[in-house]
Amino acid sequence: MPERCEERALAELNYTIRAVIFDLGGVLLRTIDAQPRLDLARRYGISREDLEQLVFGSEISRQAETGTVGPEAVWRNVQDTLRIADEDLNAFKDAFWAGDRLDEDILAFVGSLRGNFRTVLLSNSWSDMRKTVARRFGHLDAFEMQVFSAEVGKRKPGTEIFQYVLDLLGADPEEAVFVDDFSENVQAARKLGMHSIQFKNARQIRKEVSDLLGLDIA
Repeated sequence: MPERCEERALAELNYTIRAVIFDLGGVLLRTIDAQPRLDLARRYGISREDLEQLVFGSEISRQAETGTVGPEAVWRNVQDTLRIADEDLNAFKDAFWAGDRLDEDILAFVGSLRGNFRTVLLSNSWSDMRKTVARRFGHLDAFEMQVFSAEVGKRKPGTEIFQYVLDLLGADPEEAVFVDDFSENVQAARKLGMHSIQFKNARQIRKEVSDLLGLDIA
């Protein structure tokens, strides 16, 4: 069944959507300026894709997302792999994150939902992400609840973390909308019974979430 048909079929059931769950990285927080990472990659003789895979896609990074190891283990692996001098590591980290920006339009949209719907941030993140977000962007008050994978020992696309959030909300899967940029996370939530949308851009998300919630965004 096509994805949009699946969503319409779910919407026709006698469920009231009560919660909207948003991913952080790749949805609310995105790399808007790629140049700092391109410059880093060029400096160390690799592609931007390989650089991001080293930071986000390694086994050590996945362990950090469940809290098995701390973020320092991830950076140590990056440092050892690229042979970064100790005195250059903090500058490397700063440059790596320099192009990331918070999408204020999506954040405002989430804020407009709060009060009528439960709003949740659900992120595969290392144990320092809550403090990092607060330091760099301020507290994300649009979200009633913020769940970071390293703090709960579970990560997407595992079913356990979705069920964990649903249990916190006291909601059935059909009562929640989930937004993420990775197809495997979207598919996992959909298989559980959640209304799931893969992020493409802010305008698309506003429209598709609003359609599911029965809101007029005109």
